[in-house]
Amino acid sequence: MKKIILFLIVAVFLISGCAKEAVVEEEEDEVKFPTVSEQDIDEEEEELNIVDVEAVKKAVASELSEDVKELLKKADSVNSLEYSYQNSIEDGKAYYSHVYIVGDKMKQEVNFKKSSYAAGTKYDTIYVNLKEKTIEGYCEDEDCDDRNALIPVEYSDFIMETPFDVIDNLKGNKIGTEVYEGRESIVVEYEEDDMRTKTLVWEYKGLPLKYIEYKNNKKYRTVIFDHLIYNQVSDEQVAHQQLG
Repeated sequence: MKKIILFLIVAVFLISGCAKEAVVEEEEDEVKFPTVSEQDIDEEEEELNIVDVEAVKKAVASELSEDVKELLKKADSVNSLEYSYQNSIEDGKAYYSHVYIVGDKMKQEVNFKKSSYAAGTKYDTIYVNLKEKTIEGYCEDEDCDDRNALIPVEYSDFIMETPFDVIDNLKGNKIGTEVYEGRESIVVEYEEDDMRTKTLVWEYKGLPLKYIEYKNNKKYRTVIFDHLIYNQVSDEQVAHQQLG
């Protein structure tokens, strides 16, 4: 009788133990979730760091705001310009000329104020074909020996940016307004590395009147398109005419 009772007790313990193991296995099955390995975390971090924040900032800054783009469209109706060009570097040289532009043709009236010239080298007027990159120099003043003689000059010595070039390369956004030569203008500013450029654009016609470059926050270079007149230059004014 005692053996039977002992057998029943052992059987009960065995059944109870198996039941607990089954419960534990079920509980373990319920709490199992997919885990992320360290390698997976590294790959996700690499994906998040793909974007170069500084590069994005520069790209955004280089885009013109819509209001500036709309203003520049006004210059599409301009087919000729006349202005006094000034290009000066702080504590350095300055260049001045009076400029006429019709399409791809440019005329520059220059005056270097030299006291003497070698024979056949004096000139005061330059004609440039911007498309074909050709240039002709003449001495057209009344006191010139031969007002129709072609004077050799170098194309690279007379290349300058025009208001149209400034429009094509303009970057930045409007930061305010300013009056220049009595003309209401917007101020467009762009900054890259150690250089900051401030450009004044005439509100009435969408033409640049002036821009200033600052290097390390110090004024470095100033370019002015002074006394600007539009659509008043003829084709004859940008080509040499035979003079008596």
